[in-house]
Amino acid sequence: MNHYLHVFNEQKCKSVTGISDAAMEILCNYPWPGNIRELANFMERMVVLSTGSTLTPRDLPEKVLGEVPREQWEPLVQAEPTETPAEFLRSTLNTSCFVGIPDEGINLKKMVEDFEKELILEALEKTDWVKNKAAVLLGLNRTTLVEKLKKMNIQRED
Repeated sequence: MNHYLHVFNEQKCKSVTGISDAAMEILCNYPWPGNIRELANFMERMVVLSTGSTLTPRDLPEKVLGEVPREQWEPLVQAEPTETPAEFLRSTLNTSCFVGIPDEGINLKKMVEDFEKELILEALEKTDWVKNKAAVLLGLNRTTLVEKLKKMNIQRED
């Protein structure tokens, strides 16, 4: 898991430094029916969707948490947002790890596709994979979202 954490931090320009002991215990007890591919996809999503520097049980989706008792979790201490979602997105884009086009160039199409995929995955995770709700979050028609899911080969791993 730490290997994937390192790889996806680098790929996605994130800074998730670790996994809490409680979250690691839950992850180690999950059966991973999709095997290593499911684990890799899962870790990529967790890094992309993370808001803190350490993954905790609160960051894990319901399918992984299962019947884990929530009463023992540390209290959530989170600062109130001081900016609108649009301001947050703008500031996040301004502080991106992307610092310009290197001399050898970039693949703009791939970068745009990767960004779009991250946004779609975040919307799906936030809505527990309810496509209608995810489409609303993204400002898309449901049919457009479904087409994008097929094109990008995005599917829920249960």
